[in-house]
Amino acid sequence: MPFFIYGEDAKTGEVAPRLFSEASTEDEARRHGEMHGLQVTEVVECTQADRPRAVAVKAMQARITEQGEDAPGEGAQFRQTLDRLTPTTYVTYGLLAANVLVFVAMVVGGVDVFQPKTADVLRWGADFGPLTEGGQWWRLLAATFVHFGLFHLVYNMLAFLYAAQIVERMVGNAGFLLLYLVSGLGGSLWALYCNPLLVHAGASGAVFGVYGALGGILWMQRGSIPPHVASALSRLVLIFVGYNLLYSLSPGISLAAHVGGLVAGFLCGIALGQPLNTQALGGRAVHAVAAAGIGLLVLVVGIPAVKLRYPNLAELQAVLGRFDALDLSIPTTKYALLLKRELHAADNTALADVIENKILPRWRSVHDELAAYQPVPGPLRGTVDAIIEYMRVRQQGFEMLVDAERSGTSQDENAAENHLDLANNLGRQIRRTARARIPAPHD
Repeated sequence: MPFFIYGEDAKTGEVAPRLFSEASTEDEARRHGEMHGLQVTEVVECTQADRPRAVAVKAMQARITEQGEDAPGEGAQFRQTLDRLTPTTYVTYGLLAANVLVFVAMVVGGVDVFQPKTADVLRWGADFGPLTEGGQWWRLLAATFVHFGLFHLVYNMLAFLYAAQIVERMVGNAGFLLLYLVSGLGGSLWALYCNPLLVHAGASGAVFGVYGALGGILWMQRGSIPPHVASALSRLVLIFVGYNLLYSLSPGISLAAHVGGLVAGFLCGIALGQPLNTQALGGRAVHAVAAAGIGLLVLVVGIPAVKLRYPNLAELQAVLGRFDALDLSIPTTKYALLLKRELHAADNTALADVIENKILPRWRSVHDELAAYQPVPGPLRGTVDAIIEYMRVRQQGFEMLVDAERSGTSQDENAAENHLDLANNLGRQIRRTARARIPAPHD
């Protein structure tokens, strides 16, 4: 049953022209009026006798829409409604300040502004499987406030500010804080679950959560948002998510953290979303509890899932750390020639003795330890197998070099050098594609 809606402009207090609504109920008509920025005073059912007047009012509204005047007016009225629901967005600015202050503290503490070292980022709370699963679960949240340099911080904060204020006004201050934290936890946990041997840090999981929440609200509350506003916000979500998911395929970008944050945020948006009118204010506390429940569920399910998928992760990383320390102590395939000059070896057996007695025993020991390690979690099997193969090839190169130095044959020495070059190429490939052998910080 159609209705006439009467009221005052919510911002100026002046009597506003009546509106015609095709709503099916009085409550729906009242919400229609509020979306148009009215402080509704009366909703009158449109009877058959009122049809001529209804047609005239409807025609006038249609003319305004055709002239393009209704859309911006409707958008302004929608913003006024959000301003009344949540007058201030202090949580947005508080979270922005927290991210900036953590970065400033890192820089003051000696961390490089543009390219922080991995050990530095780890000290400040980055998420890294062996440390996190080893009992430092606080890293799941701390990592969302730590960034890999100034550009990483600036990009995340600009993307955050673009949508944060409107989402905070939609869900309220407490709801928005919960949404941010739950999304950050979701992103960290999913990144940890997908690849625990990469170092994860940054607010991007939480930022994706903000856009995911906006998508959830638009999906659940499309009837209480003006169509052109909903369309514009939907485009914003799709463009941001689509572009950044493609960008996440670039090396060094954590696609898993983005996806985890997006999904967690979408679920929070569904839990927090309500009709955007003043009657919904009383229900915000209940919806905030629902969002907190999602966060609890993420932790209760996510932490055991990580532990089940990656048993003894800290022990595996300790073995990989020993591999790193040993591998980095022999940085180039020209090591043999440098060692020759250092020894001033007139006879080649001196070099052969050093390699055989000092290098090979340690190399074989770490190789055998890694090859015997069980169980290797399925998702990490390829990484570990690649390291074992690299160590095998390089060990063969060392053994060939020992034989060549003792035989004194240049042809054998060249063959050994070529084999070590092959091993070095394998090592570089491992570090490019996996970047998993990261020694824990010692200072």
